[in-house]
Amino acid sequence: MLRRAVDRLLTRAEQREVIAAIATAEARTSGEIKVHVETRCRGGDALVRTRALVRRLGLDRAALRNGVLIYIAVRDRKFAVVGDVAVHDRASQLLWDEVARMLGEHFGRGEYRQGLLGAVARVGDALAAHFPPQPGGEHPVSNRISGR
Repeated sequence: MLRRAVDRLLTRAEQREVIAAIATAEARTSGEIKVHVETRCRGGDALVRTRALVRRLGLDRAALRNGVLIYIAVRDRKFAVVGDVAVHDRASQLLWDEVARMLGEHFGRGEYRQGLLGAVARVGDALAAHFPPQPGGEHPVSNRISGR
């Protein structure tokens, strides 16, 4: 049986923790947070791949265009964090630099769970500051960690 890339990165219990952290962060905002893990980075450029996945995973179809994708390519040891249009319009480069630094430091020590939990919390704080919850607002993008 082939193991999914996320299973190489996180135990099932750790995956549930990350999913719960996404749900907690999204409860404070109308924004969407998605984590996607692959074995290899198609095309080699994590930023280009992440931008393509924003479209493929439907994060660009949110009415407010306020989704954020955290992407990890396990074997290639690459990651990227990309926000949709409205997030980029409101968040500063400092946010992206801070999240990338946090992920890089934790991942460099093999602390994938801690890195993802910290990144999800920080992205959630930024989304909550700029995109409060909407009345009757739902989060149509699954919190499940996607990937191959």
